[in-house]
Amino acid sequence: MTELLEIIDIGDAKFSCGYRVCQWRGEIFEFSEQAAAAVRVLAESHQAGVPAVYGGMLLDELAKLDMLPNRVDEIFRTSGKRHPAWDRMIKRVGRNTYRLEISGEPQKSHTLATVPKSDLGQN
Repeated sequence: MTELLEIIDIGDAKFSCGYRVCQWRGEIFEFSEQAAAAVRVLAESHQAGVPAVYGGMLLDELAKLDMLPNRVDEIFRTSGKRHPAWDRMIKRVGRNTYRLEISGEPQKSHTLATVPKSDLGQN
């Protein structure tokens, strides 16, 4: 059995519709709910042609979802360890300013992909 999933294709990155999973330059990253919310803001900014996002804006967006990290780097930490995407796909580019390291032009297109349920870990 197959299931349709929305794939958000931005340059050399492909995101699941909830931004919980990303394929970037041959690597797969999985994000917590909190990190996925921050990645969504960064991806939407990239799509809109905005090169970077102020950290306060990321924290404000997470506060709307009742998520209250003190700093942006805490969003991408688990058990004291940095997320593998931190400082690779997710870049700090200035004082409290962040962006996604995505090559290619911003795209607003969304495509649907057919994925076997077995690939989703579902039977």
